[in-house]
Amino acid sequence: MSDPLPNISERMKTLPEEINAATRQIHSHLNRLIIARIPLALPPYAKTTQIYTKGLLQFAHVYISFEHLWPHISEVLSQKEPDHADVKIQNILQHIRLPGLQRSARLRADLRTLLKVNDDATLDLHLSAAANNRRLNEFLRHIQQVVKSNPHVLVAYAWVMYMAIFSGGRWIRAQLQAASPEFWPQNQFGSLKSALPSDINPHPGLTFFHFDGIHDGEDIKAEFKQRLAEVEVLLTPQEKDDVVAEALNIFRHIILLVEGLDGQLISTNEQSLDTGLVTVSAVDNKPAVTVLATSTTPPKVIGLEPQSPSPISKLWATFSYTKFAVLYTFILLFILNRIGFFIL
Repeated sequence: MSDPLPNISERMKTLPEEINAATRQIHSHLNRLIIARIPLALPPYAKTTQIYTKGLLQFAHVYISFEHLWPHISEVLSQKEPDHADVKIQNILQHIRLPGLQRSARLRADLRTLLKVNDDATLDLHLSAAANNRRLNEFLRHIQQVVKSNPHVLVAYAWVMYMAIFSGGRWIRAQLQAASPEFWPQNQFGSLKSALPSDINPHPGLTFFHFDGIHDGEDIKAEFKQRLAEVEVLLTPQEKDDVVAEALNIFRHIILLVEGLDGQLISTNEQSLDTGLVTVSAVDNKPAVTVLATSTTPPKVIGLEPQSPSPISKLWATFSYTKFAVLYTFILLFILNRIGFFIL
């Protein structure tokens, strides 16, 4: 069942409140998926940063895509007549596009470090290879189409994708930084220079989850919320509905990306798959390592569920049981006959 959009009586809520209410259930589902999987990208289950890098390559495309479209769309809208309705949208988008929010440069810097490449051309080859993914391609095409037809839905991308870093992203960052320094690359590739104090500089390859300045982004977060509150009143009810609906679409696509990453890490046969994790295998397309988690407790790793016996196995088991039961009966009758209980 799809999540309901707010009705007219709910218009007393702010736009962020409407988004959060409409996405609460699907957001919780995504949180559980991520909490269950982050530990598998880290020691002791992961030997290298390969699994984390593979996931980051996918999600980097999402940020890079909508952040690249944002100034381009704003430029196109700004060329309309001053009284054109699109100019209002351009003003909204320009007002909430704060310096320091954008993640593309940090993602590229982290990927250069994790992949150990110094130039953008080589990094672009890795990004292109990662984009050879049906679910990711569908999401990227959707972003292009929906933003060009309804530019105001960029508000949904800004709210969902940036607030994710300030909320669940803080937990993810703590888990990643808890891994030993030896697990992460020792040198920062690329030219990104952080303005963070030296005592809280992130590990090389983890700048995506950090913000410049002594407040680590909390000041940027507060200003972003304030600016959105100032301009959301300019949106029509239909435009607000579009933003809420697109927020739901974002969560749906991200869940598909997470599930798609699962599929890439599971072999399609009964052979072992060496992915940088402690060796795992797959039977009937089910992972041999299953993670159970809630939003408040750390995940526990349990073994593969017992496989259901095939019909042939069941038939052979029944036949074997019957065969031995008859044999044992004849032996018992023979013994009883020998000691005089029966006369055959």
